[in-house]
Amino acid sequence: MKKRILIFIVLTILLVLSGCGKPADLSDSAYEIGLAALESIDEYLNKEIDYDTLASRLSNNLRYLKSDKCDGRADQSISTYITITSHNALMKETGNGTIAEIEESRNNLAKVLGK
Repeated sequence: MKKRILIFIVLTILLVLSGCGKPADLSDSAYEIGLAALESIDEYLNKEIDYDTLASRLSNNLRYLKSDKCDGRADQSISTYITITSHNALMKETGNGTIAEIEESRNNLAKVLGK
């Protein structure tokens, strides 16, 4: 019985770990840029950086995405969610948006990244 439980646990761990990592349809560049954007958004949500820093970083992320010619559909979705998050942060900064909107676009970006 113990042996079966151990085998079940090991198989479960292997299945969970096999789902980790970069989604296959993302280019390496888009994945890394998306992770950097996600980290900046999290820092903003945790109040570790201010809006101006976030806006600058997201703008740079978008510039790198365009310069690396990330053309695939998944790569474009990274760009889209970074843009939406940047817009939502600006709306919050001007008093016309909410943290929930930023979190939603952040979570959509994380989903595309497989996080």
